[in-house]
Amino acid sequence: MIRRRSRTRWALLAVAAAVVVTVAACSGEGTRPTVSTVPDQTTTPAETTTPPETTEAPETTAPPETTEAPETTAPPETTEPEGEGGGNGALVLIVALAGLAILVLVILGARSSRRKDVAISAAAPSWKERARTAYANSRWVYDTLTEDLAIWRGNTRVDGITDPGSANATAWEQLPARMDAALAELYALESAAPDARTAQVARRVVDTLKGVRTAIDSRVEARVAFRTEEAGPADAPDRQARLDQARDRERRASENLAAARTVAAEALTELSSLT
Repeated sequence: MIRRRSRTRWALLAVAAAVVVTVAACSGEGTRPTVSTVPDQTTTPAETTTPPETTEAPETTAPPETTEAPETTAPPETTEPEGEGGGNGALVLIVALAGLAILVLVILGARSSRRKDVAISAAAPSWKERARTAYANSRWVYDTLTEDLAIWRGNTRVDGITDPGSANATAWEQLPARMDAALAELYALESAAPDARTAQVARRVVDTLKGVRTAIDSRVEARVAFRTEEAGPADAPDRQARLDQARDRERRASENLAAARTVAAEALTELSSLT
């Protein structure tokens, strides 16, 4: 948003500068013809108005006809160039239009910035609401994927008892749909994130939840393997060694599940801080 505002401001400044240059050029061209052609003031009209000296009688002292030159004694008229009044009017019109154009551009830029701000501020609550929903579903998945659920699931596979109606049975039945919904919301949250950091937070929750789900499946398989070895023939020559191996596998699967849950808890805490 800041970059868009900067580009808008620079564009407005560029338009304003162009208008100012145009106005200056027009005003310069309009003032050049105002230089008037003034006749040479060094010729004094008094020389033509002084009666010539004569030695004859006074009746012959009438001024000669050549002395009437009032046109040369009057101050010279400054001749305005043709179209000067029209040029001034055009210049005023150009200045007025330039000012109006700048005003319109400023108003449009301000409105555009306000609309962007309103759009972003209106989208922010929507994003936070989606983040809260994604966090709630992700938290349910995290709370469900526990060591107890993995052991229960392993035992039911060996014993063939699904234990319908129990808390674990209900959670296991709901887990696929809730897991898919949580991941879909996190993906949407990542794509609509306002910045790179929030997108990374959403992606991290996705990755850690998948890690917990994988750890649960490994824990279930380890439980099934141990229970299968435990139910094997008691007189098998390598029974104890195989039991030890199965027990060690369960231990490692349990540790991996605990580590995966710790990482997922940190990611969920970071996601909750954005809501």
